Amino acid sequence: MRYRSEGAGARLCLVGLVAALVLTVGARAQPGGGAPAPAQAQGITGAAEMPKGAGFILGQVVDSSGQPVAGAVVMLTRYGALPGGVPGGPLANVPGTSANLTASAPHRVISDARGYYLFRDLAGGRYAVRVTARGYIGGGYLQVKPDGTQHLLDLGEGEKRGDVQLVVWKFAAITGTVVDDAGEPAVGVTVKSIKRSMLNGAPRLVWQGTGTTDDRGVYRISGLAPGDYIVGITTSQSTIPATLADAYTQAVGMADTVDAAAGMAAMSQFQGAYLPTTSSTGFRIGNLILQGAGVGRSGTVAPQPADDGKMLAVATTFFPGTAASSQAIVLTIGAGVERANIDLQLKLVPTVTVSGVVMGPDGPARNLPVKLLPPGVDDFATDAGVDTANTWTDAKGAFRFLGVPSGQYTLKVLKAPMATPGDARLPQTSVGPTFWATLPVTVEAADLNGLSLTLRTGIRVSGRVEFVGAKTRPSEEDLIRMNVTLSPLGARPSVPFPPGGHVTADGQFSTSGYPPGKYLVTPSAFAGWTLQSVKHGTSDVSDEPMVLDASDVTDVVVTYSDKSSQMTGPVSDAAGAPATSADIIVFPADSDTWRHDAFGLRRIRLQAMGKGGQYVIEGLPPGAYWVVAIKDSATTEWQDATYLEGLQASAVRVTIGTGEKVTQALKMIVVK
Repeated sequence: MRYRSEGAGARLCLVGLVAALVLTVGARAQPGGGAPAPAQAQGITGAAEMPKGAGFILGQVVDSSGQPVAGAVVMLTRYGALPGGVPGGPLANVPGTSANLTASAPHRVISDARGYYLFRDLAGGRYAVRVTARGYIGGGYLQVKPDGTQHLLDLGEGEKRGDVQLVVWKFAAITGTVVDDAGEPAVGVTVKSIKRSMLNGAPRLVWQGTGTTDDRGVYRISGLAPGDYIVGITTSQSTIPATLADAYTQAVGMADTVDAAAGMAAMSQFQGAYLPTTSSTGFRIGNLILQGAGVGRSGTVAPQPADDGKMLAVATTFFPGTAASSQAIVLTIGAGVERANIDLQLKLVPTVTVSGVVMGPDGPARNLPVKLLPPGVDDFATDAGVDTANTWTDAKGAFRFLGVPSGQYTLKVLKAPMATPGDARLPQTSVGPTFWATLPVTVEAADLNGLSLTLRTGIRVSGRVEFVGAKTRPSEEDLIRMNVTLSPLGARPSVPFPPGGHVTADGQFSTSGYPPGKYLVTPSAFAGWTLQSVKHGTSDVSDEPMVLDASDVTDVVVTYSDKSSQMTGPVSDAAGAPATSADIIVFPADSDTWRHDAFGLRRIRLQAMGKGGQYVIEGLPPGAYWVVAIKDSATTEWQDATYLEGLQASAVRVTIGTGEKVTQALKMIVVK
């Protein structure tokens, strides 16, 4: 829904309220009342102040139903070349802001009882106007959906805006009841909500909120953004060798209280192990400590004996009662909606022991985390909280999982080198190789013993950086600050992941080792230079995933150009008049880049229209594109292949060359 301004008559009434609002906002902003202070007095100490002028921005904060919201905090930031301004990065959800802009100190005011706010004495310029309110999802200028885009407001010199409405959205909630296997209320159970989101062009599940059942077995998950969710109870068992836990606890104690130097030396053997802190909620079973997560009031549930003597454990369950996240019912929840009766029942299932050994290049691999991951883990943004069980190898490289339900799993081990901070000029680097191992396993009714994993060395990616053009290439100091980052397409491991490779003064780079898989390659940005390509053989892996399989990759060429392309033009509405606001979406016309399971966003852009009904998109790589203007702010759906396919019929095909300036008029469309 588009929220319209209140018309010319209402605008005059709003302008007439300026004096009263200045007093109201100023008094509220000052503890104890007193003389009103201008908005500029509320900036960050030490940051650049906004230049003053005769303009002002006046508007109202409303919720998604159009009701005024009092007590909302409205923040104004001026973007642009400000004398003495502090460097500003891209504004969240605002297309068109970049690291090359400077940002003023933010100014804050509070909306009055009717939701009105005012910023006065403003010079012309580009402003971000954002709002937060207790109990609501915040918004920004021309943002019409909770996950939609915000826009910069272009204020002319001396211009007086009296129609800047800001929308906030009430939080949603999910509630229900949890019972145990006997149908009785389950107390102290943690229920999780998991949101379906688009990340790098692929749908992923992201942890969003939790609720704990009370003495009636009732839970409530509040503070949720509108969207699509699945709900479940996820459980995981941690099996820690007692000797390892005791040695770790002793080393921590030495470092904290007895002998710091000796303690740090003792802890060095645990680097990369990332052991959890053992607690009284764990259960000692022989020479192992079993800790659970996700069920009991204290985070664990005592192991239960079955009739055959095996251990029973609570299984992971998603609403309405499935063990697989892919089979869970997706709940679509709107702003301010409480979705009730999302009920779950705990399931006790028999479990077995899974054990084996991990061998490294020099013999048994000790103190390494080992994960047992269920199917569907790559549907999540990270494997944290998804693993069915985890354990650690002992001094002989042996590992043992207790309490594993039957099913299909993948055993995974990843040991990345420790990152070192570097000096004042260098980014973080890493020393040593990466080791990894995976093994598919089937767990049935009997214990599964004698498994063997052999660590393999990670795959390195190396190459060179080239700069094409007449401009002076970046200095050696700028080059050695550069990183070439690889991001996995599947669930990111919760254990430390190998860092990217930094560039040497002569333009060479080499990364740490990585496990096999698909990765997005993202080099650092350079002011004044446009990333032209990242070539691996004949493929441009800046646009599509790089596949690492068995061998090191040594032929990557990262090319920057000093020629920046530009696509620009006017945007008109359905009647042919200049549009007042629009989002421009650009995506490739001559490749399947955006149809992959994930993609880089270099050739796929979301850009806000600028002042005067014009749009400007800088730095597109050469090629053929579809370009379309959208009336309402697009959500994160703009990264979805199905959404982009639906836009093609209304889009205009444009071809742009290296450094070419192309003009293309657009007519705004409405996306249903």
